[in-house]
Amino acid sequence: HLDVQTWPSGANFILFRPRERSGDQVWKDLVERSVLVRNCASWPRLEGCLRVTIGTRDEDDAFLSGLREVLS
Repeated sequence: HLDVQTWPSGANFILFRPRERSGDQVWKDLVERSVLVRNCASWPRLEGCLRVTIGTRDEDDAFLSGLREVLS
């Protein structure tokens, strides 16, 4: 279980907000692990939100592994 809030998406990306850590810090920690997500925190009404694009299975696995690590 990942401690994030998510929103439904009909596109090839998922918008999420970490519940216990700042989006900015999670973004930085993911980038340090070479996991690229878009920091949407400066967009209107998306404070603390990040956006990840659905990729290949390997890319998605790397994202999930990195996110689990930074949220633990």
